Formats: sequence, structure tokens, C-alpha cells
Amino acid sequence: MGVLGLAFLYRSKSGRSLFNASYKNWKHFRRIYYLTGINKNHYAFMQEKIAVFTLAEKLAMVHVVNSVILADGHVHNGEINAVSQLMRQIDFDSNFIMQARNIESEQALSILRQMPQKKKKNLESILEMTAISDGFKHTKESSLMAYIFESMNK
Repeated sequence: MGVLGLAFLYRSKSGRSLFNASYKNWKHFRRIYYLTGINKNHYAFMQEKIAVFTLAEKLAMVHVVNSVILADGHVHNGEINAVSQLMRQIDFDSNFIMQARNIESEQALSILRQMPQKKKKNLESILEMTAISDGFKHTKESSLMAYIFESMNK
């Protein structure tokens, strides 16, 4: 089981699963947004329903989100919370993450290339939110995201 999978199974001292953790409201986000310069519109985007994705598109999206989370070598609580939010929005579970890890990166990028532009924009916002969810956008995350954006828009 990978680092992210273990993070989802981790329970805090109070016994509450971090898997179910989520951001409560804008006040909690405010510190992250202040630190990263992202505005309130990104928060609103994450709260609204995201476009309907096919199973293949979901697999590819979860694959690249997982890659961005693991890019800096650490899984932070903020990233777990961001994935938990995404899980509710596009309807997948922790087992789906394991399935998404099993597809090849090139296959995921091929699926993403075929998505309509609106879905690609949604994915870009999702990746941005995931990258800054720990309060800092690491250079490895930025580089990987630039590669993903370039590859899916070819």
C-alpha cells in the first residue's frame, strides 16, 4: 500500500479517521489562501459540483492528483483533506485510488488529452487546489503540473 493509501487508513488519537476529514468553511481556507495568493473563487469552485466525468476520466484524474500529492515526497493533512473533498465531488473511494495507481502515466495522459476543454479546466483547478492544500506549492509539484498541463493540451 502506498503512502497515500496508508494516510487514508490512519486514525488520529481521538479515533476519528483522517479519511473523513474535510475543510469546514471559508475561515479555515483563509489562511491557505492568504499564504498562497489564491482567491475566494477557487474555494467556491471546490464547493460547487464538478462536471460529470466518465470512469476512465476519473481514473486518469485520480492518477495525476495522486502523482501531484506524492511529488514532494510527503503526504500532508491538507492534501488528505483536499482528496477527501474531491472524493465526494466526483464520487470515488479509497479503493479507486489504488486502481488509479495501477494505470500507466502515459495511458492517464492519453485519456486526459481526449477530455473536452471544460473538463481540462476543472482538472487544472483541482490540481492547483491539491498542490496548495498543504499551504505551500512545492517546486516538484509545480513542475509535474506544468508537464501534465502541457501533455494533456497537445
